[in-house]
Amino acid sequence: MGKNNIPATENSEKKMTKYDRKMLARKEAEIREKRQRRMTRITAAVIIALIAVVAIAVPVGRQIRVKSEYIRIGDHSINKVEYDFMSGYFTNYTRSMYTYFGMIDGTKSLSEQDFDETTTWQQYFDQTTVDSIRQCFILIDDAKEKGLTYDVKEKYDEFFASCESDAATNSMTLDKYLKANFGSYASKSSLKDILTLLLTASAHNDYLLEQNKPSDEDVESYYAENKNSYDTINFNLLELKAEIAEGASEEEISKAMEDAKKKADEFMARFQAGETFLALYGEYGGELPSEEDDSDKADSQEGSSEEKDSLKNASLKSDVTYSSANTLYRDWLFEEGRTATDITAVEDKTGHSYHIVAFRSRQRPETVTETISDTLASRAVSEYIAGKSEPYRLTDKKDHLHLPSVTPVPTPTPNPEASVTPAAE
Repeated sequence: MGKNNIPATENSEKKMTKYDRKMLARKEAEIREKRQRRMTRITAAVIIALIAVVAIAVPVGRQIRVKSEYIRIGDHSINKVEYDFMSGYFTNYTRSMYTYFGMIDGTKSLSEQDFDETTTWQQYFDQTTVDSIRQCFILIDDAKEKGLTYDVKEKYDEFFASCESDAATNSMTLDKYLKANFGSYASKSSLKDILTLLLTASAHNDYLLEQNKPSDEDVESYYAENKNSYDTINFNLLELKAEIAEGASEEEISKAMEDAKKKADEFMARFQAGETFLALYGEYGGELPSEEDDSDKADSQEGSSEEKDSLKNASLKSDVTYSSANTLYRDWLFEEGRTATDITAVEDKTGHSYHIVAFRSRQRPETVTETISDTLASRAVSEYIAGKSEPYRLTDKKDHLHLPSVTPVPTPTPNPEASVTPAAE
């Protein structure tokens, strides 16, 4: 988990659209998969990025009894110090990320900014924190039920060593650093118990992941059913534009598209007869790179080494995933049984062109087996935790969090197409 170098946009008050929520859902699905495996991973780069974001939090009244119950999750009581720490621990990274994206205005209170039609950003992050705390207590109680204990001293020391290092880098004392990142009442002594609890939950989470590690057969079966989600494709591409004059009539546009189709068919016939894609690419209007740009090698391509250099820059698309491929031709590219002699021309009615696509090769990335194993284990543990979530309801008698609902929101299986669901980091 590292710092995201994402420039802030000019429109810092941008409201969430359906597309924004879909993108956030996909991002959080990835975060869930990774954080489920390592809930306690914190790096210096992330902590540094958080200081400015946390500074906008609304100050808490000085008279608050910080050691009294703030909220309750099931039978577990959480005071203000503990809640502030968990909130910073589980949401600081995403706050920073969304601020970089311009979805959050760093000069305003989160409670004054809308996440969607019914929820503010403050409520969103509070719900995220509550769901994460719920998960921690489920894990803690499950470990007790199983009679398992964990030595977390090493992780505990690593956490504060990282904080001390970051504080020194930013010319801050450890005390000021902890307060800036984890609430105005945070200190090394006040965070001892809650940090130990969180690290213990993380250790038990790791135990459950190991216990739910799938077999090699299960991994291969899952891969066979989801190849398009993992494989990448190499192919050559030429977009053959129809010659359409400005202000052309519908009839003239139709005639131009017919002519473009004839050229595309001719291109494919010559390619299948043995001519190289490179030679045809240049002849049919493809823009070849200049000599200074013509330096990369196009491995596994036809023709001389000189042709390969130009071919890669001019038309070769490498390591393309299904999700990033053009929807006009990605199903064709990822169809089982494709060979290096396959070529097609796909009409683009909107762009008034034909995409000539020549398949080259399909690869299974080396990391697929490990990725799928982690995914299946993570899903199994998420489902196990979700099945235990019912008794762990939120009680907020003084309505500190102003949440519209106190019902747990278990997320056993990440779904990129669903609306954003808060998740533990």
